Order: sequence, then structure tokens, then C-alpha cells
Amino acid sequence: MNGLEGRTAAVTGGSTLIGQAVVRELHRCGMAVAIADVDDPPGEALAGELGERVLYRHTDITRDDNGRGLLLRGQGDGTFAAIDGSISGIKIPGEQRYAIPADFNRDGRPDLVVTQNDNATKLYLNQSAARGLRIVLHGPRDNPCGIGAELRLKYRDGHLGPTRMAGIGSGPTTSTQLFTLSGTPTELVIRWNGAEEQVVNLPPDLSEIPIRYTPAKIR
Repeated sequence: MNGLEGRTAAVTGGSTLIGQAVVRELHRCGMAVAIADVDDPPGEALAGELGERVLYRHTDITRDDNGRGLLLRGQGDGTFAAIDGSISGIKIPGEQRYAIPADFNRDGRPDLVVTQNDNATKLYLNQSAARGLRIVLHGPRDNPCGIGAELRLKYRDGHLGPTRMAGIGSGPTTSTQLFTLSGTPTELVIRWNGAEEQVVNLPPDLSEIPIRYTPAKIR
């Protein structure tokens, strides 16, 4: 490798195996190398062997605290707006591993649970004033969760909300879909996978409704 002489590199896990081979090659090319590892004896031995331009430091990188997490809110036009933790209330300074929205207290609004590496799981209950609607799908016998179904709300003023598709892995149970409401919905338009549209009238002030697949009538 050319052009590396006089430069500096930090190699995590550089005490043994592939990491050690990388340290040796970078040093051979004229670079100054910092070895970062939790395996002290071989790391210190390698630094002593290579001598000039190499140092070893005990470094534990089993955690990766790169920030406190950021909530991105869809704008409805394919773009997102970043919501600061001081507004969203989501402040997790550890290493977040997995986040999933779901209605944990069954009030129709999406909550958030976040698991962390070697730290406590966080649950954030939605405290916003916006109403939500929880729709539970009961699909046909060969597709009971309604995978592939397309759902869309129609509001009192006539406008249609965005289309939602029920997919595998989209929540704790695929059959449960959560909608944050932008008004008063009057109808749910649902197209079951490969079937005709089904229109369901929605009573006012509803927070949850089960929807059962209704086969199209033969004409």
C-alpha cells in the first residue's frame, strides 16, 4: 500500500488474529498505529515488538454510545423531520439496538419500546393530544393476519389519508395496525390481498375496531 507513510491509524481489536495482521501491515507501510483492545498481554507484546510508532491502549468497545437517538417524523411527502429529544421526550444516551412502535396501553396511539445493549429496555407511552385508531385485521382462512392488505382512512371532510400495507414484521402482531388521526375518520377502505375493496363505516370517537374479511359477492 502506497501513500500511507507518516499517517496514523487506530485498529480496534488489534491484539490478535486479523487485527494483529492489520497492525503489522500498516506499521510496515510507515504508519503510526494505535492498538485498541481488551486483550492486554498480546497487545502490549505486539507494541513492544514493533517498537517505534506503535502504542497499545486498553479500550472496551463492546458498547457503541454514538448518541441519544433521534425520532424522525414523516411529513407525508416522502421526507422526514428530525424531532429533538427535548420535544419528543425520547432521550436514550446508551447504545440503542432495536426500536418498535406498538400500542402497549391500548389507547389507539403508537408507543415506543427501545432495547439496548447491556442496559435497560425503555418504554415510552404516547402522551400527545392526537387521537389514534387501532385496527385489528381478521383475514381469510389462508391469510388470517391479512398480510398484503392495503388500508386507507377517509375523513369527514372528504380527504383520504395515506395508504398503509400490512406486512410481515411491521409490529408485534402483523394483524394490528395503528393510525394517528388527522381528523375524524368516517370510512376505512381496505383492499385485501388480491381481492376487491371493502368499505367499512366507522362510528365516531372510536379507538379500536376489528375488521373481518368479507368475500366479494358473486355477480
